[in-house]
Amino acid sequence: MKYYRLLVDFQGRSVYDILERYFEFQTISRTRSERQNLMIPDKVKNLIAKEYGIDESTLTLETRLQEDLNVDSLDSVELVMRLEDEFGFKISDDEANGLHTVGDITTFVMQKLG
Repeated sequence: MKYYRLLVDFQGRSVYDILERYFEFQTISRTRSERQNLMIPDKVKNLIAKEYGIDESTLTLETRLQEDLNVDSLDSVELVMRLEDEFGFKISDDEANGLHTVGDITTFVMQKLG
């Protein structure tokens, strides 16, 4: 494996300043809903990981709540309450019954938030 050294003139700014400006521009150029939709999968995974005391990195959109995480009906009710608190909307019993995977929850939240 070869390594190459790049000499770049940043005009007195650090690499971190350049990257910060780039990512700041990327964030500003997106609409609020686009930025929010990018964060929802991570927020959902984080919430589930905290709720069940598991490592967030083990969760995928295909992770099944009952089969893979051994979530029972009481756990499901508590998760729905946490989702309602986190995202600020109500989830009906019929809607909650359709949430079987992390992906289902993510898609549902994104649709609710529009």
